[in-house]
Amino acid sequence: MSTITVKELAAPTGFDLKIASGETLDLKSQGTVTMPTGTILRQFFTRITGNLDTTSTSYVDLGGSITLTPLSSSSKFFIMTSVHSYLSNHSDDAWSAINYQILRDSTVVTGGDVTNGSYGFARHTTSDSDRNMQYVHRQFQDEPSTTSEIVYKIQVQSRFGYSTNFNEFGESSMAILEVQG
Repeated sequence: MSTITVKELAAPTGFDLKIASGETLDLKSQGTVTMPTGTILRQFFTRITGNLDTTSTSYVDLGGSITLTPLSSSSKFFIMTSVHSYLSNHSDDAWSAINYQILRDSTVVTGGDVTNGSYGFARHTTSDSDRNMQYVHRQFQDEPSTTSEIVYKIQVQSRFGYSTNFNEFGESSMAILEVQG
């Protein structure tokens, strides 16, 4: 095997650099490669199927998480979530709501501020036979500025303490795209 060291490769005008048929250009094992800003580097996904029934007005873990180590301290993470919620009946003529937040390790990176009305899903009921079920979809961007391992997870709450069920009749999910910063 021979090694050729060059400072720059260029193709003549009107031509592309090509790799011979059946050959592989290995960019991962031979040092680092810088991709253009905005390039999607990797994707991560988790399904969250465990049933959680809660009346807690404090945030609780929904279950499931994504553990990753950023490829670069300039990486950005586009986080897409879908949370399945079921607000069951209660006898009051009142509002009920769910909210959820995303955590990077123990840091809230989005959502969660219910004092300003940032609910994931809310409804008003006038009868104990009223019920609502739906998927709540939200997207966020996080810039952790680290190359240390991090864990993303979803936390949920019942805003007014009424019985709230997550994933009983569906499943939640989280997908993360690592983007070159």
